[in-house]
Formats: sequence, structure tokens, C-alpha cells
Amino acid sequence: MHAKLFYILLAAFVACTPRAYAQKQLKHLAKGLEKTAVQKALPEFSVSLNKLTVGAVSAASQTGRKPGPELLRRRQAQLEQAKAAARARIAEKVRVTAPSGYLSRAAKANLKMQKMAAFDARALETTVLLQDPTMKSYALFSASAFFIEETFGGKKHLWGVTAAHVADIMGPQACVYLTLPEGITLEYPVKFTVKGNAGMADIALFPVEGELAGLVRPIPLAQTTPGPQEKLRSYGYFDDAFHIVRNRAVLANTPGRLVTSFEFGAADRAGACGGPVLNESNELVGVHCGSSESKSQSYAVPAAHVKDLLYAARHGGYRLRPLVLNGQTVGQINVDEYIQSFNVKKNGASLRQLQPWHQEARVDYEHLETLLPLKGADEVEILLVKGGTVETGADSHAVKTLISIDLNTGEVTRAGL
Repeated sequence: MHAKLFYILLAAFVACTPRAYAQKQLKHLAKGLEKTAVQKALPEFSVSLNKLTVGAVSAASQTGRKPGPELLRRRQAQLEQAKAAARARIAEKVRVTAPSGYLSRAAKANLKMQKMAAFDARALETTVLLQDPTMKSYALFSASAFFIEETFGGKKHLWGVTAAHVADIMGPQACVYLTLPEGITLEYPVKFTVKGNAGMADIALFPVEGELAGLVRPIPLAQTTPGPQEKLRSYGYFDDAFHIVRNRAVLANTPGRLVTSFEFGAADRAGACGGPVLNESNELVGVHCGSSESKSQSYAVPAAHVKDLLYAARHGGYRLRPLVLNGQTVGQINVDEYIQSFNVKKNGASLRQLQPWHQEARVDYEHLETLLPLKGADEVEILLVKGGTVETGADSHAVKTLISIDLNTGEVTRAGL
């Protein structure tokens, strides 16, 4: 009896196995076809929810495949779940607390490393890819941006930050691309509301509102400036990926530029501009704006200029700083202006001249006499430029102002050119 039952069950198993196997294969095939249909119906799943249905319908008309309403609903639900998870991660503050009692030097260093690692683990919530979507295949139209928070009028406001020269290149077509850990990338257009000048305050700001504001995490601004040889790190999108560049040793920290060692290796660093430079306390100390052609130094705009741009954003685009020569205030410069030339003259003839483009680290608005020796001169001319190209100021929209200082009498004249 038992043997008969065994053979009956064995025969049933053999008879059913091909069918069960076929059913399993059909299920895999169905899933594969569904995935293919979705990919073809939604060629870029990296779209925000309000674009999802429109993108699907548009793609379906091109491919001839029409995703069913149930499939779209599932994909929309997945996207909403991913966004909700991102909001939850932002709301949950990652803290690495120090144990009670005395901490040895090694323990303090270990705690600092833990805090940095925790912050780096969520770097994609602070730093995003910035692109002109019509020029995605060109590295020139890719850069980095990040987020900061400002308290104004008793309320907190989020701002996106990048480099001014990036905003100049991309113009009104710029979009940020936020990648969620679920593998979904969201696209949001940005509008630059205030820009510095690439020749000095190389920073641009855009407001962060709506859905994007709930999905990103701001970087706090540092209250102190980094010291010599202090180790910094930066975030950025370049070489077709997101990177954390570590061990950027401070070589110089001037009012115009934060100069660090070059730690990018052999990577194609186009796109790194606009990314944040952080200290070991996870605070913003600068905005990456370029590197030397010799690959020996990298540059960042000090965080103080970010504060200037925030002020300008609330005051009609103006944040004026005094220009001081030998202790005498000889004029003012706005955040969207730069010094094109500094000319030391004698009897109307030029003795020495400097064009500070690519030498921003030498510019100190309150000590202009450090730019060039004034010995033997009787006049100094400072040419300010607003708008136009940084290298020449020759753009038809550029506004030039010439400030002339008589070193014998201290008389200052100002003229528009």
C-alpha cells in the first residue's frame, strides 16, 4: 500500500514538474515584459510625480506600448513611498553622541571620524547634480549644487548654492537632479535669483521651495575660518559620478579665496564647481570654484561670500563692501562686481598693472595696497566691472566704473565708462 502510494505521488510529481517549471518561467517572463513596458513607457523614470503620467503617455505614443492604469498607479505609489522615506530620513537627525566622562585624544579623534562618516553617508541629501537638461552630454553643462538654511523674518528658508560662472553658463534652463537611495532620481527646475561675479564672489543662489524642500538637508555655515594645513573635504558630481574629495589641506585662507591642496587625482573634475567644501565639523567653509592648470592647488570661495549673497537676496541684490587703500575708503564694490584692473601710475604713465582674474586670493578689499607696490607712484586707478565676461569685461552689457585716487592729495574721483 505504501509502495503504491509512493509511486502514485512520484508519477504526479513528474507529471506536474514541467508545468510548474513553465509557470515559474512564465511569471519571470511576465515580470520582465512588465519591466520592459515600464522602461519604454517611461524612458526616464527619474521624473517628479507631477510629470509621471505625462511622461508615460508621451512615451507610450512613441513606443506603441500603453502602460495600464494599474501599472502606473503602482509606479506612482512607489515614487511616493520613496519620497516619504526620504522625508523621514531628513526628519531623523543622525547624531553621534560623545560618551560621558573624560575622552582621550584618540577617543575624540574617533568620535570626530564617526560624525564625519555619518554626515558623508547622507551626502546625497545635501549635494545634487546641476545640469542644463538640453545639454546633458556635455560636461561643460554639468556642475554641483548644495543646500543651506537661512533664518529671515522669524522663518527658516532653504537656498540652493552653486558657482556664479555655472549659473552664467547654464542660464534659465538649469535643473537639479536629486538621487534618492531607492535609485530614483528627481528633476527640479531652478531659478537663480541672485548671483555674484565669477571674478570674485563666484556664487549664485536659488530658492528651494515646495516638494524639493522636504527632500534635502542643508549644510550649516561655519562660524570660524579654517587654519593652515587644516584638512577639508568636498562633495561634487564629476567624472560621471558623485565623489567625496578628502584631505584638502588648507594652503591659504584669504578674503578672496580659500586655497587648498589638489586632491582630485587623475579624475576629470569638470562638474565639481559649485560643490560644498566642509571642515571636520561638517560645516560649510567654502564653495569649490576651480583648480590650477598645474593641478597643484584647488580654490573655493570663502563661506563669508555666501553670507553676502544671502544679504543681497534680501536687499535688492546689493551687498556693498568698502574699498580701502592705505586706510582710506576710496569706493564700494557690490557682490556682482569685480576688480578688472589695478593700475599704479606716475605722471599719467603706468608703472605697474595687475588684472586679478585668476589671482583672487591676492584681493583684500580692505587692504588694496597689498596688490601692488605703490612706491614712486602718484595715482592709482581701479577699474570695476559688473556683468560681461570676466576675462575682458568686453561684453556689451558690462558696466565699468573707473575709480582714480590721487596719492598726493587723497582726492578720489569716480567715473562711468
